[in-house]
Formats: sequence, structure tokens, C-alpha cells
Amino acid sequence: LEERQKIASRLKVAMIYPAVLSVVAAAVVTGLLGYVVPEVVKVFTEMHRELPALTRGLIATSGFVRAWGWAVALLLGALAWLLRAVFARPAPRLARDGFALRLPLVGTLMREADAGRFARTLAILLGSGLSMLEALHIAGKAVANRATALELEAAIERVREGAALSQALSRVRGFPPLLAHLVANGENSGELPRMLDSAADAHERSMQVKIAVLMGLAEPLLILVMGAIVLVIVLAILLPIFDMNRLV
Repeated sequence: LEERQKIASRLKVAMIYPAVLSVVAAAVVTGLLGYVVPEVVKVFTEMHRELPALTRGLIATSGFVRAWGWAVALLLGALAWLLRAVFARPAPRLARDGFALRLPLVGTLMREADAGRFARTLAILLGSGLSMLEALHIAGKAVANRATALELEAAIERVREGAALSQALSRVRGFPPLLAHLVANGENSGELPRMLDSAADAHERSMQVKIAVLMGLAEPLLILVMGAIVLVIVLAILLPIFDMNRLV
């Protein structure tokens, strides 16, 4: 719980700047499209001249935002509530979690997080004197991804039937291969709890590095997206001015 709290705190701190930037960017773009752009392009529409395609698209987008922006906001809110209700059910949640594991970066982060929690919890339980099967059942509840949890339940059954823990964990696709390798070393050396702690440390460090890289990429990407949107708006306003200068 302490490790999860530390990671969650770091993630929240790292998300503050991208979240604030996203909110400000959305507010700026909405304000430009809803209030600034209509006043500026009104001059062009009153001239009754053929406007560039980019300018016409900006005018149409601005009109849509002013007329239906509130409806879009309500629709997005209703969609978020509906998705939350749908994914609260077992079957859709299983499908969502399975799909998330196949995503390039998100899937890796989920594997690292679940493997670290599982290994840390199992090490504590085995070090406290619980039997292997009891510890596995309890540690399995620390796995957040439902698809991984189902694979882990099948692995626990294989351990119950006599298979080695490392062999059973190697068939859990929701865990990184490193976990099974370190568990095998712990079984061979007779120091399974210590190797599980090492595995948890390795997965938590790897996850923190990936989160830092992701946050480092998110900040400039948001700035670039915001700059591109503003550039399109500015070009849509300037193109008719350039055309008028050529006519003069």
C-alpha cells in the first residue's frame, strides 16, 4: 500500500502540468471559435467574395461550436457516464482490460504495475509463514487487470496440481517474463521471498521510468497540438486578407 501510494502521488504530481495545459488549451480554442472568430470573419462574409476553403471550414466550425457546443458537452458527459456503467459489468470490463494489455505503452505499464503489486504482496505473505496456495490466492487480489487476474487463477490451479510457480507464472501473459525468471531463481536458490522483493523493485523502477518518459513526451506534444490549432485559425483568418491585398 505504501509503494502504491508513492507511485500514485508521483503520477498525480506529474499530471498536474499536462492537465492544466489541456484545460487552458481547450478553453482558449473554445473561446476563439465561439466568440473571437465570428467577429473577425463577419467582415469577410459581408464582402460576398469567394473565401478560401480553410476559412470556410473555420466559419462552419465556429458556427457549430456556437450553436451546438452545449449539446456536445452534454453528450460527452452522458457518454462518459454510460461507459463507466458499462465497464462496471464483468464481461465489458474483461474485454476492456484485455484490449488495454495489447496497447503499446499502456499495456506495458499495466503489466509492470500488476507484476510489482503481485510480487510484493506474495513476498510479504510467504515471509509471514503462509502456505504457497493461501499466499497466491490473497496476492492474486492485488492484480487490478481482470484479464491478468483470470490468467493468474489458472496459474494457481496449475500450482495446486503440482507445477512449479515459475512455470505457472510464465504462462500468464499479463505479467512480464522477468517475473517468472526471478521466481525460478528464487525457487532454485531457496530464497523465493527475497527474489520476489527484487522482482517487485525491478518492475516498480521500470514503471516509474516509463511514466516519466510518458509525461515528458506529453507536455511538448500538447504544446505542439495547441500551436497547430492556433496556426490553423490564424491562417484561416489571414488567407482572405492576403487575397484582398493581391486584388488591390
